[in-house]
Amino acid sequence: MSMAVIVDATFDTDLEAHAAWYGCQIARDTGDAYSPPASLLATTTEAFGSAVMRMETPAVVTAPGTNYTFRVRYREAVATMPAVAWRVRWIDAGNALIREDTIDMPRSAEWAEASGTLTAPETAARVEWRFTWSVSAAGPAFRIDNILVASVDAPAGARAYRWNGTAWVPLADPLRWDGMGWQPTAPVEVIA
Repeated sequence: MSMAVIVDATFDTDLEAHAAWYGCQIARDTGDAYSPPASLLATTTEAFGSAVMRMETPAVVTAPGTNYTFRVRYREAVATMPAVAWRVRWIDAGNALIREDTIDMPRSAEWAEASGTLTAPETAARVEWRFTWSVSAAGPAFRIDNILVASVDAPAGARAYRWNGTAWVPLADPLRWDGMGWQPTAPVEVIA
C-alpha cells in the first residue's frame, strides 16, 4: 500500500495556513501541545453565535477518487469546550464546492483524536476545511494539533505536500512514520 501525505500540520512554527474567519481568535500557542513545541489555540470571542476557523490555502488532492484519512488531535483549553465540527470541503479545478463532509469533535478535557476516512470525489482538485462551533458565551477555547491528511490508497509515485509558510510544496518521497508524524526520508524538495 502506498500513502501520500498531503497535509501534516503541527503548528511548530506558524498557523499552517489557518485563520479565524468570524467569532473567534486563533494563535499559535506553546502552553500545551500534543506534540511540542506548539498547538493552535482557538478562543471564542462572541456570545450567542457561531464561530468559524478555516484553512485559507487549500491542499492539493493528489489522488482524486481514492480514500483519504483525516486526523486531528484536540482538547479543551478553557471550559467549557463546545462541540466542534470539522467540515472537510472538496473543491474542483474551477474552485466550485463539490461536497462537504463532517468529522465530529466532541468535548474532551484531555487530548483526543477525531478522525475519518473520506473518499475524494473524482473531480476533486483541492481540499480545504473549516472548524465550526456554536456557544452561548464568549471565552470557551480549545486546542488542535497534528492535523494529518493522507491518501491511504494512493497510486505509486503520488507526491506528498507540506505547508512552508507561504504555499504547499511537494516533499521528496517516500515518507516514513517516526511515531509523531510523517517525515521525508530524503531532503525536502521545493519546486518553485
